[in-house]
Amino acid sequence: MRKALGLGLVMALAAIGCSSITAHVDYDRTVDMDSYKTFTYQTTPDTSMEDTSPLMHRHVVAAIERKLTEGGMQKVDDNPDLYVTYHTAEREELRVNSNHYGYGYGGGWGWDPYWGGRYGGMGMGGTSTTVTQYTKGTLIIDVWDASTKNIIFRGTAESVVKENPEKSKAQIDASLDKISEEFRKKRAKEGM
Repeated sequence: MRKALGLGLVMALAAIGCSSITAHVDYDRTVDMDSYKTFTYQTTPDTSMEDTSPLMHRHVVAAIERKLTEGGMQKVDDNPDLYVTYHTAEREELRVNSNHYGYGYGGGWGWDPYWGGRYGGMGMGGTSTTVTQYTKGTLIIDVWDASTKNIIFRGTAESVVKENPEKSKAQIDASLDKISEEFRKKRAKEGM
């Protein structure tokens, strides 16, 4: 199960150009987020891709660390203000598309009462339905205060799994950008 989870998520994050990323954030509004200056990555092997996809795991960790340092945080090995980790999840979904087609003509054309006025119109048509199964992958970023051990931030990004793993690194970066953007919007809206 974990192997399928990791491999599926590698592909889940590969949909950068073909699918939109949905991101959500939640954070502890009682905490002064600007007071934190240092962080370290905390390993969570049961819910990360560390065992199933080590290369992608390293990319996710590096992308998280890059995003935090670009935001003014400093990575440290000892006594951090924050611990940061990620988790992955996936689920199967169905998409049902129905297309209706047809043609016809109504009553009243022509001058013979048997061709239109009396018997009404006629037509033909049909419906074509396709069902597509796909996988949605979710990247979850958790941040918690190192001294209190309380979680202070959770960001999630979700996208459709694609079969092109070449784009997965760009998808991870775009997911982190989207989470950061949602966090900034939420803080601005709340006046923080």
